[in-house]
Parts: sequence; structure tokens; C-alpha cells
Amino acid sequence: MANEIKAFPISLSAQSEALAAIAEGDGYKVIGPKDFPSYTPATLRSKFDSATRIVSGSETEQTLVVYNFFRLDKSNVDEHPFGYIVVSGSQAVSGSFLEHGDWDGRTTPVDPAFAAHISSSGLGGFFLGCPPDGRLAGPISELTGSNAAAFAQFKASLTSASFAQGGPAGN
Repeated sequence: MANEIKAFPISLSAQSEALAAIAEGDGYKVIGPKDFPSYTPATLRSKFDSATRIVSGSETEQTLVVYNFFRLDKSNVDEHPFGYIVVSGSQAVSGSFLEHGDWDGRTTPVDPAFAAHISSSGLGGFFLGCPPDGRLAGPISELTGSNAAAFAQFKASLTSASFAQGGPAGN
């Protein structure tokens, strides 16, 4: 199934939290549940183990922020990106979930170390101890693997003509 953008409003009261992610500047950082944005649905947040937060364009007129969330889905690790663009001077911020992504590495089988972690302690913090790509933070230029692919797909989906017309992206 092709990429599909699902719009998600961010309330005025939560916008300062959304803007705070930009303050750290461009780059990526693996975060745990305590750092997940509170304005995303609690039912989804409770399923996520960790996320890679990616910020690009923080010193420009348009900043893209993507959270690539990781969750256990049956016997696979699945990625569920959420992101938003902040336009300098804008009063409104809204985000989008990228559903049914089709990049390499989006869904991967659970490896034995992950299965052992889940069976001993439940879902929570595996990727903080064993981050994707082996690093907890860095510049976007060093982002690799499925995180880089998710970021590229999200960026492409937000700029597609289909999304601009309110339909699914990537078709």
C-alpha cells in the first residue's frame, strides 16, 4: 500500500511544545516515552517503544520535524512517522501521520535480543539501549537506514501535489 498522509491538528495550547523541538537545532535524537509529544494520541503513544526525532531547517523559514516512532507489531518492529512543518511567522501548526509507508526497513522481524528484552521487561526503552544505526544523536547528514528513508518519504509526501489537494500522498 502506498504512503498515506493523515492530517492531525495540534491544539493552540500544545503548539509551544511542538515548537520546542526546533530549539535544539537540526539533527536527530533517539528519545524515549517521557519525551514523546503529549499532543499525539495517548492510545498510540502507549504502543511506542521509542522514536527518532529529526529536525531539519531550524534556521530557515520552514522547519520540518519528524518523529519516527518504533512499536512492536506482532513479531515485527514497525515504524510509524509523525511530523509537522513550522512556517516562520505562522500562528497555526498541524501535523500528519504517514500511514502505510513503503520504504526499505520500515517493518523488520524481531531479532533475538529484542525478543529477550520484551520477555524480561516488556516494551520500553529497547532502542534507547540499542539505537537504530548504533547512535543516539547526530547531524542529519549521518542519519542512515530506515530513519533516513522514513524522513525522506515523509518530506516527499508533504510536498506532493496529491497531499496539497487533501488526498493521500505518494499515489
